[in-house]
Amino acid sequence: MKQIQMVDLASQYEAIKNEVDSAIQNVIHSTAFINGPEVKSISD
Repeated sequence: MKQIQMVDLASQYEAIKNEVDSAIQNVIHSTAFINGPEVKSISD
């Protein structure tokens, strides 16, 4: 039986890799893990 892949997270990540990696690095460098600027910018 052929397996059907429902979600291809790897290719979705590749499309936005630079943006995601940059945002993660900003959070790590600022150590603002809870209610930091990145979190607040999403909720606006």
